[in-house]
Amino acid sequence: DIYPMAGEILFLVSGSMLVFAFVTIIFNAISGLGETRTSFLIELATISVYIIACIVVFKFLHWEIKYTWIVEYLYFSVNGLLSFIYLRYYFKVRKG
Repeated sequence: DIYPMAGEILFLVSGSMLVFAFVTIIFNAISGLGETRTSFLIELATISVYIIACIVVFKFLHWEIKYTWIVEYLYFSVNGLLSFIYLRYYFKVRKG
C-alpha cells in the first residue's frame, strides 16, 4: 500500500525542510557579506558530497526509496557546517 509509505516520506521531507530553513539563513549570510566566491565553493563542495552520497545509496546500498530522503539531511548538514565554519573564520579574522 502506497499511503503508509507516503506518510513516512512526508515525515522525512518535513524534517529536512526544518533543517533547510536554518541552514539557508547561515548560507545566505555569506553571500550577503559579499563573499560570493566562497558561497559558490561551499555549494560546490556540498553538491559533490550529495552526488557521491546519492550514488552510494542507490548503486551500492540499495536503500528503499523512502530512506534515500535521508541524503537531504546530509546535504543540508554539510552546507550548514561549512557555512558556519566559514562565518566563524570570517568574523575571527575580521575582528582580530
